[in-house]
Amino acid sequence: LAALELLLSLDASAARVLDAASDVLGAVRTAPASALKRPVALIGPAGSGKTRAAVAAVTLLAEVLAPCRAVALRANPRAARIPGEHALVLERVVRDAGYLNAARVLAGHTADVGSSMDPRLVVLVGDAQYCDELSLGRILGLAETGLARVVLTLREGAVAPARAKIVT
Repeated sequence: LAALELLLSLDASAARVLDAASDVLGAVRTAPASALKRPVALIGPAGSGKTRAAVAAVTLLAEVLAPCRAVALRANPRAARIPGEHALVLERVVRDAGYLNAARVLAGHTADVGSSMDPRLVVLVGDAQYCDELSLGRILGLAETGLARVVLTLREGAVAPARAKIVT
């Protein structure tokens, strides 16, 4: 969509044709900005390629949102025994990258509404079925507050968060 928008900006006659036909150009312009406003969960059996698809989607989204930072966290079943452990690991990474509001949410605080709410952060949580419930809630909160785009991968049979858009 971003490439199409660029091409349309270079060819005024094509843009006029599309504008006259419908609001396609408007949709093309808004789609990249609104991509993944809701968390997305990719679900499939082990070895089905869901992690590769998630990495490709996150990479493409980071290109559309550039400059952007993409962060990947593979959930560890041993850490799931400690509530909030996954969120705290992620919090350290995003704080060091300068995403202070996202770090606040991951630490369990509210975002500072007076500061920038720049959503140019993409978070990929692999094997999210192993993520502890407290951490998963905080990570999903990043998408809900507009601080990050969130992509999850889950194994087939795992319960996906109700707040996520499911892709199988």
